Formats: sequence, structure tokens, C-alpha cells
Amino acid sequence: MARHRCPSAHKNKQQHLGLLQRLAEHRRFHAAHGYDPHDTQILVNALQPWLHSHIGGVDRELRRCVKLPPS
Repeated sequence: MARHRCPSAHKNKQQHLGLLQRLAEHRRFHAAHGYDPHDTQILVNALQPWLHSHIGGVDRELRRCVKLPPS
């Protein structure tokens, strides 16, 4: 997105980094403590609104920066 000079590129990158950190924490927890269905459900419950807000927000902003060929 940087090559398109999209103003939302940094925000998008930061949100993805935050998501990756959360997933890494979850993975470390499982490595240390084993599978925990409750912890996994907490992660899923956090991912659902993240995906909804990210796709509905930042990703839509990014789309405006890229000229897509007509479909």
C-alpha cells in the first residue's frame, strides 16, 4: 500500500502487527500450557470483531487508494 501512497497504509500495518502479536501470545500460551478450549474461545471472540472492523474499515480505505480494473 505504501507504493500507492495510501494514507491508511500505516494504520493497516499497525493493526496487522497487533493481530500477529495477539496470535503469537496465544501460540506461546498453548506451547507452555497445552490446549485450552476456553482460551481458544476467547481468541475467536476477539478475532470476530477485529475482522469485521478491519475489513469494514481500514481495508475499505485501502481499496480507495488502488485503482482496480473494471470487472
